[in-house]
Amino acid sequence: MGSDLSYTSALVPSAEALVFRPGVAERLEAYVYLLIDPRNGLVFYVGKGRGDRAYAHAQAALAPQVEATESNLKLDTIRTIQASGEMVRLEILRHGMTDGEAFLVEGAAIDLLSHHGQIGPGETAATLSNLQRGHDVGRGISSVEDLAARYAARHVDIEDRLILIRPSNLWWEAKNDDERYEATRKWWRVDEARRSRYHHAAAVVDGIVRMVWKIDHWEQDPSLRRAAFTGSRDPQLEARYVWGDVSRFMPVGAQNPIRYVQPSETTVAGELADEGAADRE
Repeated sequence: MGSDLSYTSALVPSAEALVFRPGVAERLEAYVYLLIDPRNGLVFYVGKGRGDRAYAHAQAALAPQVEATESNLKLDTIRTIQASGEMVRLEILRHGMTDGEAFLVEGAAIDLLSHHGQIGPGETAATLSNLQRGHDVGRGISSVEDLAARYAARHVDIEDRLILIRPSNLWWEAKNDDERYEATRKWWRVDEARRSRYHHAAAVVDGIVRMVWKIDHWEQDPSLRRAAFTGSRDPQLEARYVWGDVSRFMPVGAQNPIRYVQPSETTVAGELADEGAADRE
């Protein structure tokens, strides 16, 4: 973007130097910016701002370190870059926008980099320090399957005993069905006697059934007091339930990630209250 939009070349700049040159910020209006690690060329933060907001993180990095937060993930990265003798690169992705437009661009950029961004040598996870996906995530990056589930789900009646499970956040990072299975099957605080009465588990995402397994057995982790099931896909039950709306049993945003359902009953009486603490470590 040119020198006007770059951090100062001083190794540890002063707060006064970390601003746009006179006349620049006013012309940008609302903008979306990228903080880039010069050591590998990868974006590690996406933000939206006005004025000198894009420099605020470098200014904050001059302050004493405090406990870990999303903000301090950025600051730690900036300090590490400065300690290596380099300076953070700043680029403006888009400018001249309203705040609403900038929020949408910011969210789209975070989605794109989180799902399809480059991974640096030796790294095994996304490099973004953004912990939140940005604004208006309901219109964010989605597979065609997710969109079909959201907008074309069908009503289904429960004809079998099922354990409905809301998978961990690893579901959204999964690249294949094996990884989706791993995101669903473990580790849950489920009572041994109770779970033994159910022989199928279904992954429920945003109130929609996505996969169904026949449970072969459960493995217990004594240290966690939690269990994981091992099972295989059940084509017959998947034909019956996949893409079916079961949000009346597991509403979107419900705190409890485990629900027991059986034919002719909304939920299994007495079983849900005891599962209120069911959660993943």
